[in-house]
Amino acid sequence: MDTSIPLGLDASNRLMVPTLSIVFDLPLQQRQISQWRGAFIEMAGRSYPLLHNHQEDGSTIYQYPRVQYRIRNGKAAIFAIGEGVKCIQQVLAERSWVLNWQSKALKLAIHEMKHHDGALGIQDAMVRYHISNYLALNQENYQDWLQRESLLERIQILERLLRNHLLACMWGLGWESETELNVKLIELSDTKQLIYHGKSLMAFDLVFTSNAEIPAGIAAGKAVSFGFGNIQPM
Repeated sequence: MDTSIPLGLDASNRLMVPTLSIVFDLPLQQRQISQWRGAFIEMAGRSYPLLHNHQEDGSTIYQYPRVQYRIRNGKAAIFAIGEGVKCIQQVLAERSWVLNWQSKALKLAIHEMKHHDGALGIQDAMVRYHISNYLALNQENYQDWLQRESLLERIQILERLLRNHLLACMWGLGWESETELNVKLIELSDTKQLIYHGKSLMAFDLVFTSNAEIPAGIAAGKAVSFGFGNIQPM
């Protein structure tokens, strides 16, 4: 199924990226996002690879996730980017919206929906952003983090990882430039342990500045398909 949407450049050579944010009238907790994702994919069927990032033969599609499953103000939500926007629109137009939720048939209803064309690129000014539930650390750099006794050294690790994750996100969405991406961590708001696939992982809420211009709602880091690493301009 061709769900492609060409991403165009504006006059400032910024990549224009369509996004779609939908909040449903379905109460949800953080630990239920995996269940929400599975139920939505089951409702839609397996013919939409952008929903689950797998080909028909079961092989993984290695790309930045165009459809992400989230929680917003205690309700189930979906955030779609680029080609994912048309994919979600097709699912909602073609399917019955009846979800198998906790062994019961549940009719989905939209609580809020926002469509936006956001710019992706590098600008002269530094912009302040907040990233929530950011899974920055893999097994290797988690051990490095633990061995650092200095808060400054830990901040430097997070700053480096955040820049790499943000760069990977931008590249994954089709941005190409030799302009340097700058990221500066200015506040570590919160550190917490969150459950992902049955494992407890360290998550961070951070405030940072960057010369990146990114659409509101873009996510970076590990497990962005499951609602982690949501970035919002401040």
